[in-house]
Amino acid sequence: MLNAFCQEPDPWDTNQLKQAILQALNESQANKMISHDHAEHELVTKKPAITVAWKHYHQKKRRREEEQVVV
Repeated sequence: MLNAFCQEPDPWDTNQLKQAILQALNESQANKMISHDHAEHELVTKKPAITVAWKHYHQKKRRREEEQVVV
């Protein structure tokens, strides 16, 4: 799932990120990780593969926010 998540053209959807994280963590931890920009260190210690999806999600999210500000 993580590989599919990262290879999609625009995988910024929170539900997709949450599903990837839920494979390794319970739901409350996943919600905390999604809402926290500084959760990367926790992800690295638990499941390094999740870090890729987490970084990709937040890069897309920042780009979307920047695009909305410019427009």
